[in-house]
Amino acid sequence: MSELRIWIDIMTPKQALFFTPLVEELNKLGHLTYLTSRHYREVEGLIKKLPLNVSFIGRHGGASLLGKLVASSERIRDLADLVPSWAPNLAVHFASPECARVAYGLKIPQVCISDCPHTVNVNKLTLPLVDHLMTPWVIPYHAWRNYGVDRKKIVRYKALDPAAWLKRGSVASMDLKEVGADPSRKTITVRYEESYASYLLDKDKGWGIGVIDALTSHFKDHNIIVLARYEDQILQLAERYGGKIILPREMLDGVSLLKASDLFIGMGGTMTMEAALLGVPAVSAYQGGKLYYISYLVKQGLIEETKELKHLTKIAETLLVETTQRKRIREKAEEILQKMEDPVTKILSVVERASQ
Repeated sequence: MSELRIWIDIMTPKQALFFTPLVEELNKLGHLTYLTSRHYREVEGLIKKLPLNVSFIGRHGGASLLGKLVASSERIRDLADLVPSWAPNLAVHFASPECARVAYGLKIPQVCISDCPHTVNVNKLTLPLVDHLMTPWVIPYHAWRNYGVDRKKIVRYKALDPAAWLKRGSVASMDLKEVGADPSRKTITVRYEESYASYLLDKDKGWGIGVIDALTSHFKDHNIIVLARYEDQILQLAERYGGKIILPREMLDGVSLLKASDLFIGMGGTMTMEAALLGVPAVSAYQGGKLYYISYLVKQGLIEETKELKHLTKIAETLLVETTQRKRIREKAEEILQKMEDPVTKILSVVERASQ
């Protein structure tokens, strides 16, 4: 096969983890990859730790609708100035509005990967423009129907997205002293919600604080590590809780931290999936709509799910002490992850085919 030139847009930490093995495989095959991202605290911090050569174009739009519109418009313009010089055969992205619009405008075929039919605004801006949509098998075809995606364009892989990096070698547990935690105490790790995301703008602004309030009240003798997403979240949480929580300011190896944790509570999706597939007892405290992969993990008995604070603390108490249940979760997770296919291999085949 002749050399391909592939543009990959990386917008979040999850995407950086997912695309790293894809880039490695494409480069091994002799293809050229052009990687772009945006200036955003978490993704910049993680990319610095990965073997990726990335051009940072544009910025995160923040929490306001106007801010998102302006940032996206500026990024489209800047990408339109840059991308033609690469003359890519294909664009690959996780429902990036800017990548989708620029690729469509320049008649560059595009492959979109997504496990998020719930991100309505982003999907409306991207999915009608793509040539192929790749998604985990737990998401039904009809979930994409409202976005104008022909079923023939959908390719499903029998894996959840974190399998792309979790199936590629083991990572050691983190030394909790590195983050200022007491190794003699049990550790609860919390992933704070993505409050700037368009799909959460109309949700309860106090939900995340409510979760941390409940945990700090009920588990005073535990390490409570809170992974915030944005700088203002860090400042807000630091001011409110002080030494009651551990609030890392630098990007950590999430898998390593999860392996050192006794319990994970997630207000998003990716780290909850990671915890589940690693066999770490986990509770989904996501306050948005239905997440198909969370429903799957609940059905498999790998995680619990709740939107009630009283229920959250009761579940947490049980999971922290119930050794039989913890052992069952660990064994079930290992079995499920082993049976999942490598999504990178499936995506690689579609990428090469779509580039022709």
